[in-house]
Amino acid sequence: TAAGKSVIQAGFLKDLLEKWPAQRVLCVTHVKELVAQNHLALSRTWPEAPAGVYSAALNRRDTRQPIIFASIQSVYKRAHELGWFDLILIDECHLVPVKTADGMYRKFIDAAKGYNKNLKVMGFTATPYRLDNGLLVDGENRLFTDIIPAKATGMDMDALLEKGYLAPLTTEPVKTHIDTRDVTIKGGEFVLKELAAEVDKPDITQAACNEIIKLGSNRKSWLLFATTVDHAWHIAQCLKGLGVTSEVITGETPQGVRERIITDYKSGHVKALVNVNVLTTGFDAPQTDLL
Repeated sequence: TAAGKSVIQAGFLKDLLEKWPAQRVLCVTHVKELVAQNHLALSRTWPEAPAGVYSAALNRRDTRQPIIFASIQSVYKRAHELGWFDLILIDECHLVPVKTADGMYRKFIDAAKGYNKNLKVMGFTATPYRLDNGLLVDGENRLFTDIIPAKATGMDMDALLEKGYLAPLTTEPVKTHIDTRDVTIKGGEFVLKELAAEVDKPDITQAACNEIIKLGSNRKSWLLFATTVDHAWHIAQCLKGLGVTSEVITGETPQGVRERIITDYKSGHVKALVNVNVLTTGFDAPQTDLL
């Protein structure tokens, strides 16, 4: 986790194409932010990389470059436009179902094999075991056969911390607590409506924001996770009332507004960024120093 899959992927692509320039690779993932982020990582590692982007959300439909970065939603019915690939790299590959051979990823891979029966698939994930699916290499419908760190020297979290690649996480005791004893748990998760009823209370929000300000007095960029959209706005309003520049991003935030807010956050113009299940998988903001 947080070891930099986009950078590792970029280095791998550079090595691969410099050694075998005739190879053609599709780098596919599930959200446009990761498509753009992975493409940017390659551009920084290899400025002259022969790479294109196929993503409706990014208004790009490149099809002929040796390396294509794509969102699965845009390409899963478009294998005929993209043609031959030697290798498909799936970022956040834990999203590929294990218990079924269906879904967008499987649909595209099956179609791509029509052009190259020897097509290889490689996945990147920090979580190869999922509660809903199990281990990615188990089950009769599995897509993957091996987990590389089991066969090679993997870099674990302690080593990454020791070498300075990751910042050490520190936890601070807090005085504000919520009572979840009466909140129903289904599938290992709290029932959202019941959880929100316990969490989204003015006195709890005010007390928590007071503690955030106290504990974050020497921190630069705060990333906050709210339970619901209403909860997010209540947190942001509370922080603004305490003099903290705050913004909210939810699934309902228009794309242009979302991009502007993230840019302002990464540049330091927004101190506190409150989100609801949006800035999670693969969000790259290294300056963040308070969660």
